[in-house]
Formats: sequence, C-alpha cells, structure tokens
Amino acid sequence: MKTKKTKPKIKGRPPNDPGITWVGLALRVRRISMGLSAVDLGLAIGVSRSAIHSWESEDYAPSADHVAALAERLECRRSYFSKTPRLPKR
Repeated sequence: MKTKKTKPKIKGRPPNDPGITWVGLALRVRRISMGLSAVDLGLAIGVSRSAIHSWESEDYAPSADHVAALAERLECRRSYFSKTPRLPKR
C-alpha cells in the first residue's frame, strides 16, 4: 500500500520572507470587491481556482511572484496582502 505524499503547508507565511505574514482575508475582500470570481482571478494570473481558495483560507501562502501578479491584477500594492508583526512598545 502506497502512502500519499502531501505538500507541507506554509500556514500564513510566504516562503523566504520570515518578517511578513500572509493575510488571506485581504485577498478575498479585494477579489470580491473587484467583482472577480476565484476562477477569473486564477485564469488572469495562471493558477487554479483551488490555489486562490487555498491562499484565501491561508492553507498555503503564494510565492513572491504570485503575490506580485495578484497585486498587479487587483490594482493594489503587494503589502496589501501582508501583515508585518509589530514590536511591542517599551
């Protein structure tokens, strides 16, 4: 019996960017406000509908290239999709 290999989840954090946390809700809000379905957005940037939904639910985080494509298609800055942790005030 073969075991199914699964991809490791990158919960809420883009690869190679330890200081920035991915915010999937921002993607969903922006996509819907622009009247786009997940299928439409996926076709525009070259990914599947399920990839869009995985990013929105924060099961996975998109690559830096995909974040750039999302920002361009959704007419916003890349930082719109991220949350930089703040240091506590002293």
